Amino acid sequence: MASAIPHFIFFFFLLLLSPFAIAQTYRNVSIGSSLSAIDNDNSSWASPSGEFAFGFRPIGDKDLFLLAIWFDKIPDKTIVWSANGDNLAPKGSRVELVVNDLVLNDPQGKEIWKAEFFATEIIYAAMLSTGNFVLVNRNGYIWESFKQPTDTILPTQILEVNGMLSSRQAETNYSKGRFQLRLLSNGNLVLNPIGRPTYDFYYSSSTNESDPVDSSYQVLFNDSGYINIVSKNGGIIVNLTKVNTFPIADYYYRATMDFDGLFTQYAHPRTSNGNQSWSIVWSIPNDICSDISGELGSGVCGYNSYCLLNSERRPSCNCPPEYSLINPNDKFSGCKPNFALGCGVDDESRAPEDVFEFRELSSTNWPPGNYEQLGGYSEEECKKSCLQDCFCAVAIFRTRTRNCWKKRLPLSNGRRDSSEAGTVLFKVRKVVLPSGNPHPPTTNTKKKKDQTTSIIVLSLLLGMSLLVVIYLIASLTFIKRSEKPNHKPSVLETNLRSFSYEELKESTNGFKEELGRGSFGIVYKGFLGSDSRNLIAVKKLDKVVQEGEKEFKAEVSAIGQTNHKNLVRLLGFCEQGPHRLLVYEFMSNEERAILTDWAYECFITSRLVDLVESDEAAMSDMEKLKSTNESNRVDSSYQVVFNNSTYINIVRNNGDILKLTEGNRLRNTDYYYRAAMDFDGLFTQYAHPRTSNGNQSWSIVWTIPNDICSDISGELGSGVCGFNSNCLLNSERRPSCECPPEYSFMEPNNKFGGCKPNFAQGSGVDDESRSPEDVFEFRELSSTNCPQGIYERLEQYNEEECKKSCLQDCFCAVAIIRARTRKWWKKRLPLSNGRRNSNEAGTVSFKVRISGNPHPPTANTTKKKAQTTLIIVLSLILKLKESTDGFKEELGRGSFGIVYKGFLGSDSRNLTAVKKLDKVVQEGEKEFKAEVSAIGQTNHKNLVRLLGFMSSGTLAIEPPFQDSEA
Repeated sequence: MASAIPHFIFFFFLLLLSPFAIAQTYRNVSIGSSLSAIDNDNSSWASPSGEFAFGFRPIGDKDLFLLAIWFDKIPDKTIVWSANGDNLAPKGSRVELVVNDLVLNDPQGKEIWKAEFFATEIIYAAMLSTGNFVLVNRNGYIWESFKQPTDTILPTQILEVNGMLSSRQAETNYSKGRFQLRLLSNGNLVLNPIGRPTYDFYYSSSTNESDPVDSSYQVLFNDSGYINIVSKNGGIIVNLTKVNTFPIADYYYRATMDFDGLFTQYAHPRTSNGNQSWSIVWSIPNDICSDISGELGSGVCGYNSYCLLNSERRPSCNCPPEYSLINPNDKFSGCKPNFALGCGVDDESRAPEDVFEFRELSSTNWPPGNYEQLGGYSEEECKKSCLQDCFCAVAIFRTRTRNCWKKRLPLSNGRRDSSEAGTVLFKVRKVVLPSGNPHPPTTNTKKKKDQTTSIIVLSLLLGMSLLVVIYLIASLTFIKRSEKPNHKPSVLETNLRSFSYEELKESTNGFKEELGRGSFGIVYKGFLGSDSRNLIAVKKLDKVVQEGEKEFKAEVSAIGQTNHKNLVRLLGFCEQGPHRLLVYEFMSNEERAILTDWAYECFITSRLVDLVESDEAAMSDMEKLKSTNESNRVDSSYQVVFNNSTYINIVRNNGDILKLTEGNRLRNTDYYYRAAMDFDGLFTQYAHPRTSNGNQSWSIVWTIPNDICSDISGELGSGVCGFNSNCLLNSERRPSCECPPEYSFMEPNNKFGGCKPNFAQGSGVDDESRSPEDVFEFRELSSTNCPQGIYERLEQYNEEECKKSCLQDCFCAVAIIRARTRKWWKKRLPLSNGRRNSNEAGTVSFKVRISGNPHPPTANTTKKKAQTTLIIVLSLILKLKESTDGFKEELGRGSFGIVYKGFLGSDSRNLTAVKKLDKVVQEGEKEFKAEVSAIGQTNHKNLVRLLGFMSSGTLAIEPPFQDSEA
């Protein structure tokens, strides 16, 4: 393996050379030189070896050009650097070297791109034989393409700290793509999806150093074809090229951040017969399908798609059943359903089982996106729950555990893996129309469908029974949800607050500022609420998690009861999914900044003296903590006792008592007492006078929890008020529920049943003939938050950019705005754990349909449409009856019905035969339409042509066929 030190000497020597010495070695580009973007113009600025060239490359067939550097001696002219990938130059554009810059202008003289540097005068430019294009003044290089890489690095090129490579959008699309490679300031080389902010990395070289002096600081692609991460002293920390390379004299090399998310080193023979191409030397990561697994972002294949590795271990993307690519020309663009899916899309006149069915996928998973988990369900119960939930797009069922997860769109980080257990059930629309169109009416077809569809009349007749069914379903759903085990950890023993993982991630700015490390985990600096002075220390645990859920709760309970002058107070904790975190008060005085769990570990290993200098009180606290932990782990048997004195206590088998009710009580002889688990989620003790004058009622003695709106904060479930609803506390600290703008309660008589949009919302609801800005607008709520449902996070966006991003995303229902920090979150329905609180910072913007904007028919518009349809139906019946003179003259009879003679219009010579059917109608609307469609397409010289039809029995009117081609 070649040493890195000679290369530093080589580059140092280059910097010492005078510009005039460089001018003698390379072909200089003089001031005033220019190149034009013209078809069939092969002019460029070439390197002395002729291996690289700088100039314009045509992109596609749209007279657009890319200013680029490419390998000029191989047939495919592989591009290694580009200037204007996000803004291609039109035909006739020109790049010119002027005395103070290198500028690319369009044919009208408008600037497209220019080199950015701080010097004032250029002597010349040069295309070097290394592939580096440089601008030179009297002091040396003032700008070089090697210092401004796009997606590729070449031998002799160095990537400095905070340097990055960004992938292109697609193979032939050079705009900025979705992935990047970065060398962090701590020496760690990472790959991550591009976001604002950057999402969690999916590859790490693990070369980060705790000591900044010794940290690695360069990625060096040496002249032997090896890529190394090197430290400041020139030593190799990691050799990324772990295989032997071909001699560089015989092969070209490049390393590219590819559009599919892999960082790949390639080799190509220098002498090519035209049939050779770039071969892969190595690539990272090894399994990108599984390695991209964060909560935010779409994953390698885009939303609703799933990834599997091909034979070269590169990602291949596929759509689920009845889904198709968002961009047919880009397999990484994600997928969308080929049918309308969402709330308000259907008018509820038919049972969900008649509208939707399931398509199955095995060995597949989309880990994020769960909003409800159901235990002890059969597969049929799982399907039924998803069918009856307009927010549910996918159900995951595990046969062995009988667990059912309901998911919403968009799905992210999908992957196909034989190790994935269970079945993925995709809810898709049944094909019910003769034309095969699975969509309900869209905005463009509303007028036509209003004239031709009258099934809504039937829904009026069934209205009362439908309401009863909805009420029963909602009641059963509420009961089932009440029966589900509550996964929220018990905080009755302490005054600790339960935080969500997203809250802590936001409060620490993505766990950015590290305060310290210990054997239990890493501590990060953060702040609570909108006040940056309200500092906290957040510890991400690792070892405690391995002990299991029971031990973690016991540890938190014990630590929360420990209070000492030398120990930082524990404020709360997070127990969400795999995450276990502790939240402490922040102490700037280092002598007091000792975290309790560290102190306890030191005590059990006889090292407490190192922290608290043998303080007897501290030793006593630790003994108490040890005793509590042992008791919690050994004796975990508890009872809740409502004693004769009207106190409610938690009692352990060893006699220890934890009181729930505090303070004096009214005499038991004068009052009745009861404690109830109320329907609104509070556990309440009540009292009622034994002697009542008729005007007295039950009064509240005490309730827990104190703030149920905030205390219910898990990832799964709807929250106290149901999905899409907001919770706020009334004067008695009990939850009150309200719907967002343009939403209404699922059940008008049940304020805790959640809310639904009063408009069609979801994928496939609208066609693409109008811009989203013409269809939707935003309604805002302040001091509100819905912690769950985030699928994308944006930073450094202004408010208009955020709203535009949500408008153009059919999955986006809500945008959460934090103007002070310029942070934004995109959320999908259903929203859960919504709460209204004056302490909540920022604004919630709900995407709603513009008032008066037509949309697919919903149950709310049934009455008006039914009246219109009845008029149409009666009119058609009267016309047919009139045309046959009251079905007077019979032409014949058959097994399907009777045929009558009639005429069209006022011309008695325009004769028709009108057949009144009986048996076909009995088969139902679906079969009748299918029969009509088939007959209408039949054309033969010996068969009478079908002109039209009417279906008044089912109140489904279709336009008449004008001829057999219709």
